[in-house]
Amino acid sequence: AAISLPENPPGSISYLINSIRTAVESIEGQPGDKVLNATRANVVEQVNSIRRRQPVMAKAIKSGEIIVVGAIYDLETGKVNYIPEILQGTPVDPAK
Repeated sequence: AAISLPENPPGSISYLINSIRTAVESIEGQPGDKVLNATRANVVEQVNSIRRRQPVMAKAIKSGEIIVVGAIYDLETGKVNYIPEILQGTPVDPAK
């Protein structure tokens, strides 16, 4: 729905569409699967938002008490695919 932008989405779908719209706009013109690209961009955006905007979370992240990472669950395979750029600089960074 966030990609096709329906005119009058039912119920609270409008809120969800609007929260994902920035991610959808950020991937315009990129090669590859638009839904996967938008999903990935949205996960990155949401993780960064949590890291920045939530005072309690930001304090716990800074102290190393918690780690916030992003991943996409593949419904077909059941595999969880972590997003590498979200892992950068964390204790679970595969480059470390």
